[in-house]
Amino acid sequence: MYASSNAVLLNKYQSDSVMTASPVDLIIMLYEALIKQVKLGDIFMEQGDFEQVNQHLSKAQDIISELLNSLDLRYPLSTDLMRLYDFMLQELTEINLHKDRERVPALLEIIGSLRSAWVDIRSAGEVRAYAIEE
Repeated sequence: MYASSNAVLLNKYQSDSVMTASPVDLIIMLYEALIKQVKLGDIFMEQGDFEQVNQHLSKAQDIISELLNSLDLRYPLSTDLMRLYDFMLQELTEINLHKDRERVPALLEIIGSLRSAWVDIRSAGEVRAYAIEE
């Protein structure tokens, strides 16, 4: 009973977090979920549980697809991000198809760099907002 109640509260907290997050925070959350799914896929690949590998890497591909769908192609940077996301999708496909763990660190480095860039964007926005209030 107690564990069930905690699960309900956690789900509510997570739902509220997503519903109240800024667009930048949502993108950061997507990158964090993407990192988690790729790492889980890698762990299960090491263990030889290929069903779980496929499940987690498929979720990672879904997250990248969501990031692709969020691009505003009016901006030149979006075209660059689209190419990068396409590359990441291809890498995930190759990793999953060939169970190639050697490609995972480079992919995680790219994802981590993108996440860090969005964290910097968020921080710059917070500093700018603070300066305006002063």
